[in-house]
Amino acid sequence: MHYSNIEILLVNSMARPQAESEFSVSYRESFAPLGLHCLAEIDRERIAVVDLQFAFPNEETFLHLRSEKIHTVILRVGTNHDSDSVRSMVRSLKKTFARAQVGVSGELASTRVACGDFYIHGTGYSCILTALRGEKLRGVCDCMEADSKLALPVPEVAFSESFCFDAPPEKTLHRKTYEIFQPWLGLFEFSDKKAVYPGVKWLSRLGKWMKLSGINELHFRPSGIRPKFLHEIRSIMLNLKIEFAVSFKNFSESELEGNCAGYPLKQVWLYQPDVENAAYFMSGLEIILRSGCCAGLALNTDSIGVEKLPEMLVKADRLAILDLETWRLAPLKKVFMKFWGAHHRFFRRLFSIRTAHELIGFMKTSTVILETLFSTEKGWFKK
Repeated sequence: MHYSNIEILLVNSMARPQAESEFSVSYRESFAPLGLHCLAEIDRERIAVVDLQFAFPNEETFLHLRSEKIHTVILRVGTNHDSDSVRSMVRSLKKTFARAQVGVSGELASTRVACGDFYIHGTGYSCILTALRGEKLRGVCDCMEADSKLALPVPEVAFSESFCFDAPPEKTLHRKTYEIFQPWLGLFEFSDKKAVYPGVKWLSRLGKWMKLSGINELHFRPSGIRPKFLHEIRSIMLNLKIEFAVSFKNFSESELEGNCAGYPLKQVWLYQPDVENAAYFMSGLEIILRSGCCAGLALNTDSIGVEKLPEMLVKADRLAILDLETWRLAPLKKVFMKFWGAHHRFFRRLFSIRTAHELIGFMKTSTVILETLFSTEKGWFKK
């Protein structure tokens, strides 16, 4: 890429404000900004992606760019940002790119307040086309409806940063598994509020891109993918020789039944059971297990009060804890003891290890488990 030609920057930030708790988590999950790379594919010569993850933007981050050429900067922020942190990042970007319009995209209302020169509610496709024409973006750009009619392009060159990202060990299929959110939504790929199914052709292009990037295992996080689409997704992945897992937040039992079996689908995850949907989750786990597929359960703090949670923990094959730093120690201990103690899971997993990769993965998992079980509330998970 010739950075001297870059005019538009897509900046990804997942940085979280300091958690209001007595501890800090010893690791953080990071997710590839695939949606931004799809947006950049609109014009690779003039658009660049800068992935900050948990870093703060500063002048050194952008030394490879000609600041006087940049006329538009779009900062994509996560749901964990507050208005103060967004304002601070916008000020830093405006200082670095004095001639540029600096705007924000994100789901929280607070990002609109601190949006800089503009705020984008949409995939970003329409706004990128506007900026490429040399027009300035201002105010609230609500283009979700218009963007929904424009399918984002998928890169045809390998994703060079693919080695930087990997799913947590409990979600890993064999070696290196990539978590896929909704890259077809561009700026809103990590959205919890909008769920879209991109269709067979788009998913096929995505699969080819991942394969080209050396990724042979995918985990589709909750999105617009429904159980009824699994047959056609299996066909795509079978042709590409990609094994995959899929996750659902909302589902119907009739959809799950008969759609969870069949190579190369390896795992089906149910995300965030709460008091209202507990009965559906119990039935869902049973359906997945009957199909012969590995059943995963992903919990957040809303799951703590679920009466049937102990039964779910006994049934599930795999367990993931979301937003670990927001949990209190006591309920987390109970969850770990129930899950890993049932059926002697901890030792059965340990003695079933056959490869070095499995050993490394289990060591990462067991570190979190043992540190939790042998910690006290005051000092747990301190770095």
